[in-house]
Amino acid sequence: AGLIAVGKHGTVIKSVDGNNWQQAQSVPTQVLLTAVEFTNDSNGWACGHDATIINTTDGGENWQLQQAKLSLDKPC
Repeated sequence: AGLIAVGKHGTVIKSVDGNNWQQAQSVPTQVLLTAVEFTNDSNGWACGHDATIINTTDGGENWQLQQAKLSLDKPC
């Protein structure tokens, strides 16, 4: 378990204690990410501008692109 934060330029950071943060290894987008939600310790989803949706199955280390619709230019 831990903490996950998302933000500008596709930034995803993780922390186990709230004091020390590490950037995710692989994030396939550079849009502003605005929300993140996990269903358990491994599986999570993040979304952001341009209707971008990414997911992880390894607790937030690596992310895969599920959707990006640049023509919408709207946050999720």
